[in-house]
Amino acid sequence: MKFKQISIVAFVFGALLMTGCTCSQSTDKEGGSATAQNDSNEEKVDVKNAFIVDVRTPAEFNEGSFKGAVNIPLSTVEENIEKFKGKEQVVVFCKSGTRAGKAINILEQHGISNPINAVNQSHLEELKKEEK
Repeated sequence: MKFKQISIVAFVFGALLMTGCTCSQSTDKEGGSATAQNDSNEEKVDVKNAFIVDVRTPAEFNEGSFKGAVNIPLSTVEENIEKFKGKEQVVVFCKSGTRAGKAINILEQHGISNPINAVNQSHLEELKKEEK
C-alpha cells in the first residue's frame, strides 16, 4: 500500500513540474540578437522601445524592478487594458514567468497581439546586455 501512495505522490509532483512556465529564452548565436519565447512563437525583444510591464505586486515592484518598467499588477491588468493598446511591442515579466503568462492570456483575450513573456527581471537584463 505504501508503494502505491509514493507512486501517486511522484506522479502528481511530475505533473506539476510539467505544467510550470512553458516560456524559455534563447539567443541567436550568429547574430547575437536576444529573443524571448512565448508559446513557440519566437520574438525579438526591443528592450529600448518596448512597453515593459512588471506584473508583480506594488510591494515587489518597489523592492526593485527593471529600469523603465511600468508596474501594472496582474490583478489590475484587465482594468488597465487601454494602457497596452497601440504599443508596438508589449513585454511582461514577474518573478518566475507564471503571472506574466497569466497576464499574456488576459492581454490576448482583449486583442493585444503578440505580447511577450520575458519571464523575469534577470532575463530582461540579459536581453538588454545582448542588445548592445
